[in-house]
Amino acid sequence: MKGFDSFWEIGIGLWLTLAVSPPGTGNPGLQVTVSNSSPRQGEIVVLRLNDAGVSRAAVSKREKNLPFFPSLTRKGEWLALVPFDLEDPPGDYRQDLAVVFSSGREERREIALRLEPGQFGRRELHLPAGMVHPPASKRARIAAERALLEEVFRKVSPQIKITGRFLSPFPGFQGVAFGEERILNGERRSPHGGVDCPAREGTTVAASDSGTVVLARELYFEGNTVIIDHGLGIYTMYLHLKSFQVSEGYEVRRGEVIGWVGHTGRGTGPHLHFGARILGERVDPNQLLGLSFD
Repeated sequence: MKGFDSFWEIGIGLWLTLAVSPPGTGNPGLQVTVSNSSPRQGEIVVLRLNDAGVSRAAVSKREKNLPFFPSLTRKGEWLALVPFDLEDPPGDYRQDLAVVFSSGREERREIALRLEPGQFGRRELHLPAGMVHPPASKRARIAAERALLEEVFRKVSPQIKITGRFLSPFPGFQGVAFGEERILNGERRSPHGGVDCPAREGTTVAASDSGTVVLARELYFEGNTVIIDHGLGIYTMYLHLKSFQVSEGYEVRRGEVIGWVGHTGRGTGPHLHFGARILGERVDPNQLLGLSFD
């Protein structure tokens, strides 16, 4: 599998050389379940393996390799989250699944998915000119912050850190506008990579799941921002906070307070921008909230 060995090198510490099993030689007991064979842009496909003999497994999407992790509650079940970025081209995607059994035997299978176009809206916003065309004095800062975010999302922690279903950041949270085309002061900009939910300023914001706080600072466009690493390339992000009470490196627990709703950075009023990345790909965080790891 192209790039499979490099995946294990990033931290799992395993080296695999997999050959495709000839017809009829695969493990008849290995069950592979696909949550959705026709996802839309920005959606997550969950793969599940059910076999008590599985030792480790991963699935590839183009140049990226996504590890499986053991179910939190079901012995012998393994899960992998396959992300589709909101701007991934629709079409056919073939996923190479590699499995190593506790006996040492190795097996590979192919999973075919069909990506459908997303259904995204369009919105025009009128903002202060400085938030659309920042002054020259701010451009170096903005460039540095973009590079910082790219660096954060490139890192893949080798162990899963989630401890249950992903929680809404606060009661009554209803995030909307994922993938929405944004027209700022008449100019088309990048599609909206997260969801927004208006809320009263000072509303408590909680960590959606357990993980490590890898960024907690004020950014030019995003305002007061917290990003949590949940392991295996899974991140959630909380933007425009009034303030936050966690620091970088802190191990946060699922449901723990991390900050409060505000309107810092670029925005039109108090709200929480809630985002999710999986191996750098922008996915609808509402998809994470709908996943079950039971």
